Amino acid sequence: MPVPSSKILDHHGLVAAFCHDLGFADIIDSALSGAAPERKISCGQLVTAMVLNGLGFTGRTLHMYSEYFRNKPVDKLIGEGVLPERIEALLMVMTCCLMVYAGLEHQIRKTLVEKDCYFPNMKYKPDQRPTARWVFQCFEGISIIYLPDKIPIVANLEARNQTIIDCLGEQYQKIYS
Repeated sequence: MPVPSSKILDHHGLVAAFCHDLGFADIIDSALSGAAPERKISCGQLVTAMVLNGLGFTGRTLHMYSEYFRNKPVDKLIGEGVLPERIEALLMVMTCCLMVYAGLEHQIRKTLVEKDCYFPNMKYKPDQRPTARWVFQCFEGISIIYLPDKIPIVANLEARNQTIIDCLGEQYQKIYS
């Protein structure tokens, strides 16, 4: 009999959706078309996983370890059918992670201004220029709860989180729903 379980989502959904919006994995896979066709996970998906780990602020050495992804909803973050044990150890390319970090921060700020929305700063005052680090902190504790024969439930999602998700659009809403 299946038992209920949960997986930690936190800010990883924001990063994964931003990578998807950029076409990150598709660009890499297109450039490497035909490379390693026997792989169960594409090179683009591996780079997305690498970025998620690099921006995970885990305090670990920045390498890809399948155990890092054991409590993450890998199917939503990287792609359907991808299992944590398929993610091989890789060296991190911190430049790539920082590019995504800066790009997501820019996208959040730009979208808040365009849609005339605000995100509370550390003093709970309305702000249209939050740092990605602050937004990531505000997303800590969001999990997906899996109950047998039920639709997964996103837990601990606050109104301030929903503001960012709704402003950023469909891909973000899909991950956090």
